[in-house]
Amino acid sequence: AERMDYVDTYRDRGRPTPVTPEEFTAWARHCVEAGVQVVGGCCGIEIEHIRPLRDALPTHLP
Repeated sequence: AERMDYVDTYRDRGRPTPVTPEEFTAWARHCVEAGVQVVGGCCGIEIEHIRPLRDALPTHLP
């Protein structure tokens, strides 16, 4: 079956962010623990930030 638990990314190299992938993952984990069900990024958040979420966050929420 085709995976449906992710959203693709569009890279925007023109807008760097001072947030490290580790900081972004910690923030996302905090949000999920607070009840957020969808986490994503915007300007400056790259695949290097999104990829670690795959291992750090649950794939399905209750």
